[in-house]
Amino acid sequence: MCCRLQLYVDCVGGELTANVVRCLGLGGRLLVCGTLANSPLTVPLRDLMMPGAAICGFLLANWLAAQPSLRLLDALREVRRLMVSGMFDTEVAETFGLDQVSDTFAAATRPGRTGKVMLSMSKP
Repeated sequence: MCCRLQLYVDCVGGELTANVVRCLGLGGRLLVCGTLANSPLTVPLRDLMMPGAAICGFLLANWLAAQPSLRLLDALREVRRLMVSGMFDTEVAETFGLDQVSDTFAAATRPGRTGKVMLSMSKP
């Protein structure tokens, strides 16, 4: 049974996103901001009609182009403040070289893993 989501931000698309649409609650919204799956989104219209849900897209370049200069300056200052505060820091669990792709995949899919698993272009 699905919980009834009010808002979901998705950067994958494809089958995963189609499954999320089925979980949207009354008036729920799906914000699409990426296409990592690189496959079409196929959704039965009833899955949108019944809960009165909606799908909308977001592209940062479009948003930036529509902003006044002072708002952009404020946004950049806020991003800088968050960066300095460590808000965007990410724990890296393991780093592998290109010759260790199989090990990288195994580490990334290991249950209970904490931190990101990285594939390095420069690591021997």
